[in-house]
Amino acid sequence: MGHDSANEILEQSAVGMAVLGGDDRLAYVNAQFAAMLGYTPADLMGKAHADIISREGLAAESGDLNRVRRGDLASARLETRYLTRDKIVKHLEVTAVGLAGNDRGLGAVLLIVGELTSHRDSERGLAIQYLVSRILASANSFDEAIVAILAEIGSSLRWEVGAYWEVDETGQTLAATRTWRSAAHDAVAFEESTRALRLSLGMGIPGTVWAVGAPIWESDAGQIGQFPRLSAASDEGLHAVFAFPVHTVSRFYGVIEFFSLGVQPPDATLIKAAEGIGYQIGQFLERQRAQLSSQISEARKASILETALDCVITIDGAGRITEFNPAAEATFGYRKDEVIGKEMSEMIVPPSLRPAHRAGMSRYLATGEAHVLGRRIEITAMKSGGAEFPIELAIVRVPLPGPPFFTAYLRDLTERRRLEANQQFLLTASEQLSTSLDYETTVRTVAQLAVPGVADWCAVDLVTSEGTVKRVAVAHSDPAKVAAVEDLERRFPTDPSS
Repeated sequence: MGHDSANEILEQSAVGMAVLGGDDRLAYVNAQFAAMLGYTPADLMGKAHADIISREGLAAESGDLNRVRRGDLASARLETRYLTRDKIVKHLEVTAVGLAGNDRGLGAVLLIVGELTSHRDSERGLAIQYLVSRILASANSFDEAIVAILAEIGSSLRWEVGAYWEVDETGQTLAATRTWRSAAHDAVAFEESTRALRLSLGMGIPGTVWAVGAPIWESDAGQIGQFPRLSAASDEGLHAVFAFPVHTVSRFYGVIEFFSLGVQPPDATLIKAAEGIGYQIGQFLERQRAQLSSQISEARKASILETALDCVITIDGAGRITEFNPAAEATFGYRKDEVIGKEMSEMIVPPSLRPAHRAGMSRYLATGEAHVLGRRIEITAMKSGGAEFPIELAIVRVPLPGPPFFTAYLRDLTERRRLEANQQFLLTASEQLSTSLDYETTVRTVAQLAVPGVADWCAVDLVTSEGTVKRVAVAHSDPAKVAAVEDLERRFPTDPSS
């Protein structure tokens, strides 16, 4: 086939066609390819391929394209970011096919160029959504997730800089809490400018997204009237900006934004995908915060339980102990690991009260009828050694779905009962002292009041005018031992000088 015939076939092709020589210049361009970029074929002939490709597009395609040139690959499919005559980035689908080589080992390449189809655009939107879903499914925290999302979306879409803007604690401003930049583009100054900025509702790109609650795509940020980082963006060569909200139905959390080199027209497919992605991330964040709140609540409850001065004991529907706080350990003389899983009635209820306790539990579970539940009562409990002591008891059912659990709050009344007995003794003794003139009768009465309220036995000795000691009263909790105490005094009389 002659040269003219080959050119005629290329010209009549329905897709863009170009031949790239070994020197990286366009040796041939058909009308269709030129029209895609807003040029005429004559405008592009002899032009360096690198001059019509965006900087990031050039870096992305050079590897596979050179492999085709060297003959390592017969062909390769690329998605290339070309620059139109107006310097707008345009995504085109390119198939590179190797032609004859040259002395330098780099062969000419036939470029078959077509518009990205709506199906391909849809696939890209779905791929980004799947990518975000995969990240959220494996992330242990929101911080881990947002760092990965910025990097993966930015790299996949070939954007240069990304940031997550979060509503601060006051709910009044946005701050960039996480940033990302492409390894191929050193936008440190713009990143620092982004981190230092605080934006209110409606201010800048993130603030505008916050205000409207929807994605925003600006082909050239330099044309925006209110753009606080305009100077920093211009210095870095950043133009297109894409931002979308992170939110749920009830709450706004923040904004994700990306910047790219070159002017890019809005991509309706990505804008639509971003709406779902922002809501998906918002739901993840809501779940994370709910879990954190639950963990904090549980930690707070555990702290209260551990430091409570009262005994707190939790049992299940079978009466088995499931929680036993430190105050309960100190009061009853058991370690927690000794009682967990054991029946409470066997551990702290005196044998005489166990049948009534078990009957009350069975009645409540069978009928819902409660005699003790929700009330504060005074009753007797039992320590690990079997000693019985008075307690104040309140039992409540834990308000959770599923099998019943009960929490018992107990307080040792031993000290209170002792203080009450002392106070009663002092009150009664005062009354006796004020109503009798016979001191010996009064003293004997007081001694009898002291036993057994505040003592097991009591003896009252008085010093006479002659300097001797006279025992005037003896009382004992066991009346049979009174005589023994008096006999002891006769055998070993008290010496006032000792």
